Amino acid sequence: MLKRAAADDIDAIVAFESQVMNITLYGKPLDHAAAQSEIGTNEYYLRLDKGNVVATGALRRREDRSAYLSNIAVHPATRRQGIARVMIRHLLSLCDAAPYVDLAVHPDNHAARSLYVSLGFLPMQICENFFGDGEPRLIMQIARDTKSRGSDGVRIL
Repeated sequence: MLKRAAADDIDAIVAFESQVMNITLYGKPLDHAAAQSEIGTNEYYLRLDKGNVVATGALRRREDRSAYLSNIAVHPATRRQGIARVMIRHLLSLCDAAPYVDLAVHPDNHAARSLYVSLGFLPMQICENFFGDGEPRLIMQIARDTKSRGSDGVRIL
């Protein structure tokens, strides 16, 4: 079940982040203040299983109508089950009118990069120290031109 995060989910988000975040690949886990800021700034979603958070994903809409996906993470015990794919497809469905959607991923996170490519994201550029943590991030983007999209929302080239 996907659920839009609310203030009463902050403790669960912080606990989840502390369990799944590898500082090198994902950056610093959210603390309470950062989690509150994330759910206030973004459309932040949780995937629940038996009341426990097993995945997160967020969408930030920009003034130019584009969108940025972030906080995409899956608990190690539930990885390789398609949960991230479902989360990303859900987030993409919420920003159908966006001309493009982008995200940042560590260049060494090969599993995530493969998933994003399979969903139509293309590598755009490497940004050094993107989150201020000393680590590079690969910016990936999917164009969402409504005239050239297939039924699954992926751009047809």
